[in-house]
Amino acid sequence: MQPLTYDMPKPMVKVAGKTLLEHKLDELPDEIEEVIIIIGYLGEQIKKYFGDDYFGRKITYVEQTELLGTGKALWLAKDKIRGKFISLMGDDIYARQDLEQCLAQDWAVLARKVQGPTRGGRIVLR
Repeated sequence: MQPLTYDMPKPMVKVAGKTLLEHKLDELPDEIEEVIIIIGYLGEQIKKYFGDDYFGRKITYVEQTELLGTGKALWLAKDKIRGKFISLMGDDIYARQDLEQCLAQDWAVLARKVQGPTRGGRIVLR
C-alpha cells in the first residue's frame, strides 16, 4: 500500500470515507464487547484516533515491536484474551455475516478460494 503507508499504518488507510479498522470494527457482531488491537508500526496513530472505546466496545492495545507474524501477535495478547475470541487482520475487510458464522462454531477459519498462485497461507482440504 505504499506510498500511502509511509506515514500511516495500513489499518488507518481510508476507503469509502472510513479507515480499514473502522470498517472492521463496524462489522463486528453485537456479542463482541471488547477489542484488543495489536499495534506496531506507527501504532500511536491508532491509539490517538480510537482511544479506549469504539461505540461502546472497550479497546485495549498491545504493542508488537517486532513483526513476527499472527501467532506472535496472539502470544503477546494471550494474557488479555478471555474465553472465545476471533483474530482479524488489520488490513482486511470482513463481512458481519462471515464473522457471525465463525463465532457460531467452536473452531473456525475464514478463508477465500482463489485461483492461481498467491502470497500468504494455503489451506488444503482433504
